[in-house]
Amino acid sequence: MAATEFIPDLGKSARAAINLGGYAFHQRAIREGEAAFGDAKCESDKRWRLEAVEFPVQVRGRDTRIDILFRYNMRAEYLCVECKRANPALARWLFLRMPMVSRDRPEFERIQTDCVQAIGQRKVEPYDTMLDLVPMYGRTVDDRAVHLGIVMKTNDKGDDNGRGNRDDIEGAATQAHLAANGLLERWLGEAASSMQAGIFHSAIPAVFTTAKLVLGKIDVSSITDLESGKLDAGEIPGEEVPWVFLQSPVSLGIRARGAPQSYGSDIALAMDREMIRTVPIVTASGIREFLGTFDPGLNEAIPESRGYPFSRALSRQ
Repeated sequence: MAATEFIPDLGKSARAAINLGGYAFHQRAIREGEAAFGDAKCESDKRWRLEAVEFPVQVRGRDTRIDILFRYNMRAEYLCVECKRANPALARWLFLRMPMVSRDRPEFERIQTDCVQAIGQRKVEPYDTMLDLVPMYGRTVDDRAVHLGIVMKTNDKGDDNGRGNRDDIEGAATQAHLAANGLLERWLGEAASSMQAGIFHSAIPAVFTTAKLVLGKIDVSSITDLESGKLDAGEIPGEEVPWVFLQSPVSLGIRARGAPQSYGSDIALAMDREMIRTVPIVTASGIREFLGTFDPGLNEAIPESRGYPFSRALSRQ
């Protein structure tokens, strides 16, 4: 066997390129996922199994790839992970909960995601599979649910080329949404004939990141001066957490074809049912624990109405 050759200066330049492109973090996150699945002591404790890496999908003609695709053990529930290595100078992400997102939103925050269900075969031509895309509620995530993410500076030296910016959270969440909707569109399109009737297939967007996550425990509106638009002076309470659940509105341009869409007057309902989807955001040190414990608990279709007369909706606008 030939001895390994070392090219002068390759190590330094290769490390820089691999680190900066996020490839190293991506590969280590995969290993953490496999370790989390292997840590389970019995079959019933196993959660997320690695399904594929860099899986190609398409949304409305736009090509992308799912960095890491996990499948919940013995269920058709998929976690579409976007890996985000943060610039060390901007690797602290603050998350806040907003007191108002939409009118008559449920009191407790829950997982919200989309599922594809095969209803059955058509009885007439073209005899294809009939599908329905259903928005679903899952388990309560009230203790870690957030609505706003803010990138903060650290005291660490940044990447040499300054890569990374204050839109990193929005960009990573958008890419995760794009990945999940690409998987939904695949099920609704080319993979439709293989869908088993009555089985829900869900796609949950997620972000794994090297950034530290801080959960702020304040009501911004209550400590803001109206005239200046600035927060009052003083400390902001918060704590570092291994993950949060970002309740993130999905841009219409990256929603899967066939996604639920209504044209009624209840805009608040449309916001909840059609647009807000949950994106778990997990820091690097929390990946193994998250994958070893997270169960979305999808169990209820998001209702098409609030359960009150149309006149009441009008009276509140």
